[in-house]
Amino acid sequence: MHPSPIRLDGSEGGGLALRSALGLSLVTGVPLLVESLGGQGAAGLDAPMLALVRAAQAVGGAQVEGAVPGGERLLFSPRPVRAGDYLLDLGVSGSIPEAVQMITPALALAGSSVVKLRGLTHPARGPVLTYLTMVWLPLMRELGYDLELELHAAGFEPEGGGEVSLWVRGASFGRSLDRRSRGTLREVRVLSTISNLPLQVATRQSERAIQRLKESGIPAEAENIPVPAPRSRGSLCLVIAAFERGRAGFFAVGTPGDEGGAAGERAAEACIEFIRSGAGFDASLAQQSVFPMAVAVASSISKPPVYRFSVARLTDGLLAEASVAGRLLGVEVALLAGPGPDDEAEVRVAHARESLLEALRRRES
Repeated sequence: MHPSPIRLDGSEGGGLALRSALGLSLVTGVPLLVESLGGQGAAGLDAPMLALVRAAQAVGGAQVEGAVPGGERLLFSPRPVRAGDYLLDLGVSGSIPEAVQMITPALALAGSSVVKLRGLTHPARGPVLTYLTMVWLPLMRELGYDLELELHAAGFEPEGGGEVSLWVRGASFGRSLDRRSRGTLREVRVLSTISNLPLQVATRQSERAIQRLKESGIPAEAENIPVPAPRSRGSLCLVIAAFERGRAGFFAVGTPGDEGGAAGERAAEACIEFIRSGAGFDASLAQQSVFPMAVAVASSISKPPVYRFSVARLTDGLLAEASVAGRLLGVEVALLAGPGPDDEAEVRVAHARESLLEALRRRES
């Protein structure tokens, strides 16, 4: 007998919340019913969302109802996720970084898998693969996930064509993490990449980033890198700030026709704002870490870890992620606002009661 589906309001949190909800359904095996996907002015299921649904369906062998363009109601009923080799073609609209983040926890709990993904590596909105490799992946390894990512070809909008390999070799949880304080700033690096564009575009991006950082008293080193792309062209600037405890990353994808390096200045501005804040996690890392942290806590029975980190502000995306993880896994995701409007907020992910994973194990025994 399958458990009743967990209901979620699809009008809250957008595609990133749907990504985590699908990922948590894969982890628990509990069906997911998402309603009101067209609420609050939303257009229902769009092409990037449908690509994620198809990827989750392939990994979870799921039965799916309502996965149509513009759909406002989605029922996702997965089977137990099995380790193995997967090929996920997300088309020209599907985000490889979001798919990687969605499937990784479930595959890690299942054992060792190899996944080949095709689609967008550098979408205009949402995480980009270079950020995952340089910032998200080191944190995942600290949490206990054994992962490796390799970019074979870049894929920009609208043509796509990116290719990535993901190796998942299991997980070992138990170590707590406290990033309420990040320690001293050690170095800042600027990575400027281009695909099928003149190298001068990458140079202008990095020069504008370096100049803006210098104006704020932040020295930085730059590297300009051409990346192969079979079907698309584009540019990216990623600014990485390495601290005594952890990294933060800030990226901007070059817009069509912009060869003056504006993406470099946008990425640098975000980095400067973060350094001034004193927060432990950048906004992207905070939003993308709640889901795998919640899985680690719920999967640890004897001595579950506790995760704490600070953020400059509590964003709507972070609030949606916390709500989804708390409801689907039964863990505590506490969001503590700072005493003043400019003070850092704290996020705490910890064991609250018998988690959903524990309840399912007890039911099966």
